[in-house]
Amino acid sequence: ILGRGTRSAKKVKRYLNRERRISDETLRYFDVRYDPSSDAVVFPVRDSVGRLCALRARIAGTKKIYEISPEQVGIFDTEFPSLSTGAMFGAHLVDFSSPVMVVEAEIEAMTIHTLGFKNVIAACGSLGHRQAQELVYPFMYFGFDWDKAGKKSTKRAYDECRGQSVLFLLKWNEVEGASDPG
Repeated sequence: ILGRGTRSAKKVKRYLNRERRISDETLRYFDVRYDPSSDAVVFPVRDSVGRLCALRARIAGTKKIYEISPEQVGIFDTEFPSLSTGAMFGAHLVDFSSPVMVVEAEIEAMTIHTLGFKNVIAACGSLGHRQAQELVYPFMYFGFDWDKAGKKSTKRAYDECRGQSVLFLLKWNEVEGASDPG
């Protein structure tokens, strides 16, 4: 569990709590972990039924993100499917009967969750075609970053969901001092 044990883990937890304003409740809700060997926050990425599809790690205080293989965590008899299967951070926690917010990154999803919007998932970067096809919920908010990749993801999601969902576009760049929800 994040924040227990090493001084580094506690430092990372303080950073997430104070700098990113992510609550302990949210860290537990998303089952966020800490890898002391790389000083990284570890995000479990699951599909909509809860099957573990990837472990993504972000080195503390940087934007460097990488995937952890099953062998690296001592699981030698399995293989993680690709994120292209449609898995997203928080997908197994979504209430499909309520509006869903889709954001670009795990930190952003946890920030939104802490702020009170509990039905949030992260695409783990740019939204792939298969991920976009999985996004068929009655009401959806798209809150990707407003850079080139974010605009492309927003268009892909919009094109896949148009006519099947009520869609709302959140433009973080129109909020003073913001470029993304994180």
